[in-house]
Amino acid sequence: MTDRQTDRQTDRQTDRGHWWDAFVGQFNLNVMLSALLGEWGQLGVGVFIVISAYFMCNKNGIHSIKVLELCLETVFMNFIAGMIYLVYYHGCTGRAFLNTALNAVLSPISGQYWFITPFLFLYLLFPFFQSALLKLKEGNLRAILIILLITVSIADFLYIRVLGAIMDFIVMFILTAYVKLYKSEWMDKHAWKIFLLSFGLIYGLSMIVSAASVRYPSVGSVITRLFVNWNILIYGVCISLFWIFKNINIGHSRLINLLAGSSFGIYLLHENMYMGASDGAFLWTKIFHLNDFLVAPSLMLRLLISGIVVYFISFAIDVLRRFTVERLVFKRRAIQIYCNEIDSKISVN
Repeated sequence: MTDRQTDRQTDRQTDRGHWWDAFVGQFNLNVMLSALLGEWGQLGVGVFIVISAYFMCNKNGIHSIKVLELCLETVFMNFIAGMIYLVYYHGCTGRAFLNTALNAVLSPISGQYWFITPFLFLYLLFPFFQSALLKLKEGNLRAILIILLITVSIADFLYIRVLGAIMDFIVMFILTAYVKLYKSEWMDKHAWKIFLLSFGLIYGLSMIVSAASVRYPSVGSVITRLFVNWNILIYGVCISLFWIFKNINIGHSRLINLLAGSSFGIYLLHENMYMGASDGAFLWTKIFHLNDFLVAPSLMLRLLISGIVVYFISFAIDVLRRFTVERLVFKRRAIQIYCNEIDSKISVN
């Protein structure tokens, strides 16, 4: 057995892979800032749901070509991440290559990404939600939303994960639809207040629990309930953050469009079962060795440099995908016709 394979077994046994674990049992500036950055992966997914809901809540039907694009992007990025992981630990043998390829093909529906499979399921339900939401009166929709916000937040805090992330995404969709349809002007005025209050409470409470866990380690489990499990505060951060940027007029920028078009691909490449969610966060602990500098003064500089390196390498890979694989597939007229036929059948009047 090679040294790298031995390291892999050790990491699995010690289960060192979650950024929120850094909160438990220690309290210093590096830990606080690291966990603060780690939270934005969770919030990024929430904002993605808000964006999707905002532009689809009062439209009829879906665009199945978007589903196909998302699946193809997920498969491609999962395969690239798997190959990097494979070469590092094993070398590219025939059987391992086939397993990696199969995992990539199944990745959109197999639950390898905690957010992809639930989002695809929700997206296919969008037409039915659209029809139901537009038929409800404001008071009825508000009552349903309040009940869902309270019950789902409590259930998530208690680890009662009914339907997993699907239920969380449904609540986010209904919340976004309600605000857009009935409270958009109010949110325009109060988005900053909601963001600062929600984010401040999440982070402040987490720091208090983290400090307490130095003496009482058992209370550290509350961190995941505040940071990771969905709750009213996280919903508030996601929707207010979107409204803040929605109201900023930056005009048309080809550079921003190019960067924004690759942001989801970058997330898929570095946050998956190979790079960020298993074996002690392979990307950050094995390639960049950030865990060795958790209490060192240079941690934040190393974190910044490693983040920039990962971003631009991932960006280059995603641009290559967009201008090769994506163009090759979606320029075919037959695919466009087939997707249009599916859209017309799924549309709910």
